[in-house]
Amino acid sequence: MGNSLKTRWQARINILPQINMGNSFKTSWEAGKNILECNKYMMDNQVYCDVTFKVGKAWNLMKAHKYVLASKSSVFAAMFYGSLQETSDVIVVSDIEPDTFDILLR
Repeated sequence: MGNSLKTRWQARINILPQINMGNSFKTSWEAGKNILECNKYMMDNQVYCDVTFKVGKAWNLMKAHKYVLASKSSVFAAMFYGSLQETSDVIVVSDIEPDTFDILLR
């Protein structure tokens, strides 16, 4: 990336931490975080989650991000984007405890 293009891009990034929310500006939750910290925040706070699981015998609802799961698992990739695509809005996973499944999600 050329120096002038890089400088213009950095200038745009530097204004992103503040988002116009009506008449006032609020600090963005993404500001100052790397991609891993943003993903953790999004998971912890269920920001932009696009899949829901019913987990364990009690069917605890757990939300996640398809792209994260698919990036680390060929089974999830097939479930969400391939030949085994799920058609249900909620995926039942009854043979694992919620605490264990939460570890898998992270």
